[in-house]
Amino acid sequence: MTERKSLNNKFYSDRQEKMIANYLGWRQVAGSGARPFVPGDVGAYDWLGECKTHDIEKANIAFQIKHWNKISDEAMGKHRYPVLFTDNGTQRAENTWVMILFSMFDPDQINVIEGLTNTSTKGSSITFKLAEANSLYQKHVGEERLSVFKFSCNGRNVAILPLSTFRDFIEENF
Repeated sequence: MTERKSLNNKFYSDRQEKMIANYLGWRQVAGSGARPFVPGDVGAYDWLGECKTHDIEKANIAFQIKHWNKISDEAMGKHRYPVLFTDNGTQRAENTWVMILFSMFDPDQINVIEGLTNTSTKGSSITFKLAEANSLYQKHVGEERLSVFKFSCNGRNVAILPLSTFRDFIEENF
């Protein structure tokens, strides 16, 4: 049973990685997670990304702190910016959220969204309800400034935003 689950996880992970790489115009790292000294799952010149998904659809989005720490260390070693992608198990762009360093943004050009109530920031993850985050975010679509959720992670502020907004951000700034 473990081998079957492992094959399923690789199938869904590969599907997610391909979707993100194609959506952003990046490349998928060959043999991601399987070769030493070849970090990340997806990347571009300035970015190194880790992708996380599930083999079943879930109501929550969860960013595991250990995955953030891993990609942050790997990106620093490659002189790139870290990015963590996670979805609800559908491997679809509209259900994919992104975590990056909050310091990537000019504070005068962003809007920090407040009011995400069903959030857990326990030591091991940042978790929230996908439907609530989407609902709050939709209220800010079309605003002049970029909107993000802001969280503290290991003493540093991180921004969480939808994949589509991340794509807009990197197209305008990188």
